[in-house]
Amino acid sequence: MADVLTTSILARIQGTRKVDMGVGTQLYPATVEENLAWPDGTAVSKANEMWTDDAGSVAAAAHVNLDLFAAVQVDAAGATTGRTVSFAKVKALFIRNTSAANYIKIGGGTDGTGVAADAWIDAVGTEGWLADDSDFIHLPAGGCLLLEFPSGVTVSNGTSHILHLGGITSTQTYEIIVIGLTA
Repeated sequence: MADVLTTSILARIQGTRKVDMGVGTQLYPATVEENLAWPDGTAVSKANEMWTDDAGSVAAAAHVNLDLFAAVQVDAAGATTGRTVSFAKVKALFIRNTSAANYIKIGGGTDGTGVAADAWIDAVGTEGWLADDSDFIHLPAGGCLLLEFPSGVTVSNGTSHILHLGGITSTQTYEIIVIGLTA
């Protein structure tokens, strides 16, 4: 039986502000919701690959280079499964900083020697991700980042395929899910 991937992402923010009007109260509810679902396949409206790490870590003052063109799948215990994922485009990226303190630096950066080392960036300039190797996002402890790219952000082996995660002053732990296309 062939592998089949079905994905669903539900993002929802809901709140209600209660305002005292002097002679009563007024409620101002607001809800924003996005529900994304991709069936298995390689077309623009589909996804056919997923890579996860629910127990990742990056040491203090160090970095982890996640190779999106040759991502080795690990199990819950952190052992490699022997399965390698090669993305051509990333459709969704979710990262949660599961640490109690400090932030994780996500995105551009170097390989530890000062070399940009093929950072995964929006080299096309229209796909909606970081524009160059010096761009990054700080994800605070307990925070999460969810990005969805309708057409996908290109992954190019040798030029734009490394997602950098950097630790700052202590070892940081994280969960990550990458969903995309292999062709």
